[in-house]
Amino acid sequence: MDIFKNRSARIYVGPSLPGGVLPQFTVFRGELPAYVADLMGKSPSLRHLIVPVSRLSQARRDLSTNGNLLNLYAAKVRKEVRGE
Repeated sequence: MDIFKNRSARIYVGPSLPGGVLPQFTVFRGELPAYVADLMGKSPSLRHLIVPVSRLSQARRDLSTNGNLLNLYAAKVRKEVRGE
């Protein structure tokens, strides 16, 4: 599935990015904005943190579970984009 062309509602569950560029829990409908593609260029892991809204509850649990794949992607995004 192409994450950019998906028409269903999706939500970014990763950490809020500096400067308000991409706040946690931003909802996207239709195509993803170009600035999201630019952010994915800096951090390809970000792609995995945009999930269908229907998976939000599970994604939140996964993010808070050490060693879970979403938890690892979020840590990677913090490192790559936020410089932590």
